Order: sequence, then structure tokens, then C-alpha cells
Amino acid sequence: MTKTTRRREVRENFCGGQGTAVLEHWLSDGQLCPHLRKAATLILDAGVTMGTHAHESEAEVYLVWQGYGEYVDDGKTVNVGPGDVMVCGDKQSHSLKNTGKEPLVIHEVIITHSSKKETQL
Repeated sequence: MTKTTRRREVRENFCGGQGTAVLEHWLSDGQLCPHLRKAATLILDAGVTMGTHAHESEAEVYLVWQGYGEYVDDGKTVNVGPGDVMVCGDKQSHSLKNTGKEPLVIHEVIITHSSKKETQL
């Protein structure tokens, strides 16, 4: 068993977005398993956005825990809320905006197609 303390990271204009995003990383780099690049909680206050960015050789999975937002994946826009799951696959791009009045809280994981050891060869 591994017990950790979440590491809090504050990012201004996250991925080219507007406002301040907060990431609470669940694990340190040394605790991530081979295909898990990131496991975190993303918090966007009202009106904050995460800019459009692409994923290469990996996929990102979001679970909306709290709040409401607008999610854009490869140009398709959907409204999201608690319980919604979104997947941004390999070579896709996505962005996110908090459209509600309360924080938008999303649990996220990024899974790579190859392990860190394989990419270092």
C-alpha cells in the first residue's frame, strides 16, 4: 500500500486558457505505474478555461465530480456536469470551460500508449 499527500499546483492560463487552474496531483512521479502519466483533480473556478491542446500517443479521461462546463473535443462542443465522463483519445484535441457559478471539479487520468521505460529506449 502507498499512502500519499496530494501535491497542489496552481497554473495561470492553463494550456493557453484564461484564469487560474488548480491541479491536485494524486501521486508523485515515482509512484506512477508504467502507462499512467498523470492522475489528478482539476479545479476551475467560475469562468476559468483550459485552452485547446492535443494529446499524442496517449489518452486523457475526465470524470466530472462537481460543477458544470462546456467541453470541446475535436471541434464538437458538449455541456457536461456531475457524473459525465469524457475521453480525449490519441491525436485528438480538447478544451474546457467552467460555465457554472461553482468550481468545476474534474478527476483526470492520462494513460500513455507506451511505458516510460519503452520511450527511453
